[in-house]
Amino acid sequence: MEALKRWLVAVDWSQGDLAKALGTTRQAVSQWCIGKVAPGVYYIHAIEVLSRGKVPAEAWLTSQQNDALAGLLRKAP
Repeated sequence: MEALKRWLVAVDWSQGDLAKALGTTRQAVSQWCIGKVAPGVYYIHAIEVLSRGKVPAEAWLTSQQNDALAGLLRKAP
């Protein structure tokens, strides 16, 4: 997950630093960074808040999911 990796570098944090801030394991953060798994909704939101929007929730969506969301937004009243 490139946005997360870029943000960690920008703030000079290790995966362990983020894990500690979020109350999770470094191994979980590592899996998120390499894109093997996506974090749950709680962590997605926490990362967005902690990064002040530099790692937005939408960054975790696939291009198909982003396209579907854009379609829904166009149909919204």
